Amino acid sequence: MAHVVLKNVSKVYEGNVVAVQDVNLEINDKEFVVLVGPSGCGKTTTLRMIAGLEEITTGEIMIDGVVVNNKPPKDRDIAMVFQNYALYPHMTVADNMAFGLKLRHFPPEEIKKRVNEAAQILGLTEYLNRKPKALSGGQRQRVAIGRAIVRKPKVYLFDEPLSNLDAKLRVQMRAELIKIHARMKTTSVYVTHDQIEAMTMGDKIVVMNNKLVQQIGTPLEVYNNPVNKFVAGFIGSPPMNFLDCTVKDSNGALWLDFNEFQLKIPSQFADKARSYVGREVTFGVRPEDIYDRSMYQGSIDSNTALANVEIVERLGAEEFVYFATNGGYSFIAKYDPQVNVHMGDTNREVIFDLNRSHLFDKETEMAIY
Repeated sequence: MAHVVLKNVSKVYEGNVVAVQDVNLEINDKEFVVLVGPSGCGKTTTLRMIAGLEEITTGEIMIDGVVVNNKPPKDRDIAMVFQNYALYPHMTVADNMAFGLKLRHFPPEEIKKRVNEAAQILGLTEYLNRKPKALSGGQRQRVAIGRAIVRKPKVYLFDEPLSNLDAKLRVQMRAELIKIHARMKTTSVYVTHDQIEAMTMGDKIVVMNNKLVQQIGTPLEVYNNPVNKFVAGFIGSPPMNFLDCTVKDSNGALWLDFNEFQLKIPSQFADKARSYVGREVTFGVRPEDIYDRSMYQGSIDSNTALANVEIVERLGAEEFVYFATNGGYSFIAKYDPQVNVHMGDTNREVIFDLNRSHLFDKETEMAIY
């Protein structure tokens, strides 16, 4: 097992092209950490620097207290699972899984034992004599994972290992990886652009954008308390709704003024928002925190608006309702299918759960609350 620390790690390519800037990250022993962000944000480069496949421009990477900046990949005791499987087509499953151990001159008995153990964990026992072309995409990915497992490394590194699979198989393999980690209890770093994978798999997630780490925390911490507008919009599906408005003071109470409607800022947030009186801000609310008047049981004082239904996406267990107000605001609500709502409905009364809402500085996009 291993404890991995990145201190002020940056990567700059020729021509002063910055790929990763000033990453500080601590990965605890046995922790499953997910690096998540859009394409080009620097997450894969960060993973490759941990692996030793990319040289660090500045900073330090430590594994179990030892600085590994100048250690080659083979001496870092890591195992990497790639996006494209990277299996040898002329070798059987067993030979693919054993290849790394043979290069390290492990005894044949130990190799056979480790391959059989990994095959049992991954459900590959009956496929050990097959070649990759005779396997499905999910089975090939399991072989790639098995090749890493037999190494018994200190750290597992996963570079978008599920992105080549179809949607159903991705969900299945996601569950398999969670089970494998629970069983192996090995430090793991996983890269993905899929925020659902990050939320469901990670003990801790690292949200990256524009070469920088935006926020680090447990999935629920990042979901409930995003530090800025980017994180708030990236984590969650459908994404958070953002509406521009102005903070107003009326007899000591603070309001969000949207011109055609007003929402009262809850008292627990008033101190944080008071310095923004008279200024434009961005109001954020998740689709699941918007309710139809007919189904809402809580207080509706000062948290309603009238809107028209443009589209209804019925997904069975839930439905996404796309609203537009007469003043030009658009937002999405996630409704229970029991709500009697139809495309073309006008002046539907919607309820915003302001206790779960967010407010962002219009210029810096940092969270106010």
